[in-house]
Amino acid sequence: GVSRAGLLAGLESVVVKAQKKAREKESGQMSLLAMMPEDSQSSCPGIGFDCPEQGMPEWEHDTFSRCEKEALGFFFTSHPLQPFRREMLRQNLTPLEECRELPPGSSFKCAVLANAGKLRFDRKNRRWALLDVEDLTASGTAFCFSDAYELYKDLLQPDVPLYMEGKISRPRDEDPAEAPEGEDAPPKEVKFIVEKVMLLSDACAASAQPVCIEMEADKGLEGRLDCLKEVLQKHKGQTCVHVLLNLGDSWCRMELSASYSVMPGPELDQDIGVWAKG
Repeated sequence: GVSRAGLLAGLESVVVKAQKKAREKESGQMSLLAMMPEDSQSSCPGIGFDCPEQGMPEWEHDTFSRCEKEALGFFFTSHPLQPFRREMLRQNLTPLEECRELPPGSSFKCAVLANAGKLRFDRKNRRWALLDVEDLTASGTAFCFSDAYELYKDLLQPDVPLYMEGKISRPRDEDPAEAPEGEDAPPKEVKFIVEKVMLLSDACAASAQPVCIEMEADKGLEGRLDCLKEVLQKHKGQTCVHVLLNLGDSWCRMELSASYSVMPGPELDQDIGVWAKG
């Protein structure tokens, strides 16, 4: 009955009350409440007593995921890239799992987390980084050589959603014929050379691909359009919006006027999701 943000914010008050109760017990003091039968004692859900922290809203998704990772060592409830799923489709980004089958030298765009980096030095004593990267489908290794490293080193922070452009360096040299009989060959390892890095949120805003919204042509269409209008005006930006209208036996794609252009990103997707369910 209480958010994690509220639990953490109320922790100090809980400790103070618990210490006070322990001191009273040690000194032999007894409250009227303690003398009552357990069945007649009311319990307060959540933090355990009335306090301002009881009704605090939950953290934003990125804070929630970061704190969960700090506490557990891994993402449990969600993943920092999860809110960007629609945006990754809109920008036609390639999942790392699909990169396994790309030939060496292939260019691609992806959304990843750069979880760990090992600094190296080239022959000219310039720094470059060997990065462990992951997305929602697989993990891999990214080579961020000296020129790219100097440009993007400040962005290479743990668990920050990043947009990357790169080229496949080489697949893992494993011959399927060498796999034990009756077993499949191990999957190819994803290794690529980093050419460009941006915050994924900035890449969402910079992409010229239209935001597409699907909806049914039913009797309540006019009211739903009014609600959609409010959502789009809440997220004003520079990216055009297309509505894909399902007419039953066909689809109609409509490009909305520039006055309904939006700022793409997880916040817009979340509000569109709420609108679609309503």
